Amino acid sequence: MAMFKFVLVLMLAIVGFAAAQSCVAAPDNLAVCQFNKHDTVPSGMDNALADNGIVSFWDYLRGIDSLPEYRCAVAYSNYYCSGAYPRCEDGEPLPVCWRSCFEFLSYCMDQLPQASRPDCSPLEFNEPCTYRTDSDLDLWYSDSASQLTAGVSVTLLAVGS
Repeated sequence: MAMFKFVLVLMLAIVGFAAAQSCVAAPDNLAVCQFNKHDTVPSGMDNALADNGIVSFWDYLRGIDSLPEYRCAVAYSNYYCSGAYPRCEDGEPLPVCWRSCFEFLSYCMDQLPQASRPDCSPLEFNEPCTYRTDSDLDLWYSDSASQLTAGVSVTLLAVGS
């Protein structure tokens, strides 16, 4: 009986170790999807493939002069990154949070016809779930923001003179 308990404990330890190994450090130096310092993702999602996909998507939209409003772009990127790089906890990937899906649908109502609309109903309302909120869109929006600021400044100077 003692040998059975030892084997059982050993097998549970091996299974626990294997489960813990299925979470790996999140990739770094990505263009859009960003992570907190100690975030983990499921093994196999620790690469730049999904990030490269959304970079191509934004490049395409900029190329055809169809970038959405910034708020929509952030909401879509956060939703996309939440699904592409789910948080990993105790060896398990966490589903996308309902809020991330809802914000994408709300902020992009008539924008981004190229992106399919998800069904948010089966998603998690509460923790634990994945809600990435730190997407970086400076490559596509910093120039237009600075041009807008410069345009407003010139207009104000012209009106004030």
